[in-house]
Amino acid sequence: MKGAHRLEAAFGAAARRVVREFLRFVPLSLR
Repeated sequence: MKGAHRLEAAFGAAARRVVREFLRFVPLSLR
């Protein structure tokens, strides 16, 4: 269960990157 924290950290980083990309594409779609 020691690798769970590392996996959670990696998942969090990936999620933040996806959210940032999504927020960057949204204004282009709304126009």
